[in-house]
Amino acid sequence: MMFLDRLNGSLRRITSDKVNIKRYMVLFQRLNMYLIGGALAIPFIVYNVFDDEYIKKRNAAIFFSNSIKAQYESKRELYDYRGDPMPDYDKYYKAQAPRYYDDIAFIGITTLGTLLPWLFIIFARPGAPVQVNRDKQLIYTWHRGKLYAARLDQLQPKFPASMGGLEFAGGWGPLVLHLYRAGKVYNDKNELGKGKKFKIGLYVPTIDWENKFVYEFIEKFLNNDVSLSDDYQSRKGWLEYAPRNPKELPSDEILDKAIDEWIAQEK
Repeated sequence: MMFLDRLNGSLRRITSDKVNIKRYMVLFQRLNMYLIGGALAIPFIVYNVFDDEYIKKRNAAIFFSNSIKAQYESKRELYDYRGDPMPDYDKYYKAQAPRYYDDIAFIGITTLGTLLPWLFIIFARPGAPVQVNRDKQLIYTWHRGKLYAARLDQLQPKFPASMGGLEFAGGWGPLVLHLYRAGKVYNDKNELGKGKKFKIGLYVPTIDWENKFVYEFIEKFLNNDVSLSDDYQSRKGWLEYAPRNPKELPSDEILDKAIDEWIAQEK
């Protein structure tokens, strides 16, 4: 099969009859978060490291209690000169504190906005892979504690040229498949339902229209026209390097039970 060696970023051999395909969306979103996070981090660093006026204002807002205390004490000499008693500190504090609220809100919002993309990169996990099972003649994944599956003729594949319009070339979109919960494949009129859309494949792909080649592989693999060799080496894309690993399919015992239930309720 053409480009089989180029699909090693999307495919992972499990057994001779099982192949996992990566989920696309978190990888796509992670790249966006790198771009957004980088764009936000540059002005954040400039202001917080090099802008003395902003740093002074920031520190005054963060440590506003100290600032109010310093202001209060600065008035003591004047009051002593006049022979007047100092105003009550608690009342003075309550009167002055609201002056800092806008600055505190601005600093908090800009800091949180700058951190959010990086928090997504750190904590977001790609969903469990989509598995192609030649023995069962099924394509399935695990999502929120439930099995979603389909046979080849139930997938309703889509091949979008892009995902979000950020790509520099055509054909970087995911392979979109419709998978179904048990008993939800057909409606009351025995018509194929829409199912839940799952986007799979590598982002950034190594070849244009990789989604079409991934689907071609699924077809040929299920029809026993192609297999992955025992020494087939999967490749990890740079967007996959993150503190949290992708979710996994459940144990074989749980998965096999769910598959049997799905097959029993297919019609």
